[in-house]
Amino acid sequence: MSKAKSYFCGFVVIAILAGLFYCVQHNGSFSGVRNALNIKPDLNAISEKCNLPIKHSYALGGAKAIVKVGTGDSFEKDASCVLNEFPSAEKNRKKLENILYKNGSPFDMSDDNHIFIVSDPCSVIIFPTTAGDVMIVGDASNLSHIDNNSLMAGLMKDVSSNYGE
Repeated sequence: MSKAKSYFCGFVVIAILAGLFYCVQHNGSFSGVRNALNIKPDLNAISEKCNLPIKHSYALGGAKAIVKVGTGDSFEKDASCVLNEFPSAEKNRKKLENILYKNGSPFDMSDDNHIFIVSDPCSVIIFPTTAGDVMIVGDASNLSHIDNNSLMAGLMKDVSSNYGE
C-alpha cells in the first residue's frame, strides 16, 4: 500500500509541475510565477495573454512584433497587460500614465515621456506621437542592425499602418 501511495504522490507532483510549466510557457499566465522563476517575457506568450496580434514591424526591419497605436482606456489596458510581463512594471506604470494623460510631446525625450525596456528575448517601447500613443513589443537585438534613419522611417510606417486599429 505504501508503494502505491508513493507512486500516486509522485504522479500528482509531476502532473502539477507539468501543468505549471505549460501555463508559464504557452499561456503567459501566472505572471507572478514567471517572475519568481525568472522566466523572461516571450512575444508569443504576451500576444496570447494580452490578445494582441503579432505583425511585422517596419521599425524592427520586418521582424515579428506587436505594434499598437491608440489612445485612452483601450491602449492603457493593452500597455498595462504588456508591462505586467516585465519585472519593472510598477515603476513604468507612472510613466505610462504620464504618456497617456499628460499628452507628452513626441519630440520630448525626457525619461518620463517614454518607456524603453530592453530584455532578452523581448523588449518594449512605448512613446507618444501626434497620431496617438505607440507601443512596439519585439526583439531588441534587431535594433542593433538598423541605422537611425531606417528606424525613424520604420516607426513612421508602423504608426501610419496601425493607426485606428
